[in-house]
Amino acid sequence: MTTTSDHETTGDETIEDLPVLRHRLEVQSFLNQSCEMLHDLKNWWRFTPTLNWTITLVGTLLRSPEILGAQAALMLIALFTPSHPLDLIYNFGVRHLAGTPPLPKSGRRRKIVFGLGGVLLILLASLFAAGYDTAGYIQGAIMTVLGGLLMVFNLCVVSETLAKIFGNPTK
Repeated sequence: MTTTSDHETTGDETIEDLPVLRHRLEVQSFLNQSCEMLHDLKNWWRFTPTLNWTITLVGTLLRSPEILGAQAALMLIALFTPSHPLDLIYNFGVRHLAGTPPLPKSGRRRKIVFGLGGVLLILLASLFAAGYDTAGYIQGAIMTVLGGLLMVFNLCVVSETLAKIFGNPTK
């Protein structure tokens, strides 16, 4: 049985706790999403965070300023474009195979996170380039844990913190 309330179920299996998902996405500036959209994209909201997490993890494990620099460039491009470049892989490719709607454009809060992420990735790449491997591993581990929370739970710690300080985004 499928419903359109904020708690979706199919048979006996709970698909998603939509009020929690809605909150976590709204603090990231994904505003005014219908219950249907939240449900249809339940497995795809994590697409870009998963790719970002993977690139950051690989770059950290390999101590690669090049990989981390490329990741920083993607984040900084995302700061100035309507969507993250990795969203485009989903929107123009994967979604057609999955039969799902496109991911919405990025709002201000998400762009703030991209800017911060880009700066932190530049710092991380610089640490490894300068031979400060221990500091790089520590920062990389922190970024990987934070990215993992976003990837697994749609929980963006930076967005949640900003929401506590400044309130939820309106645009």
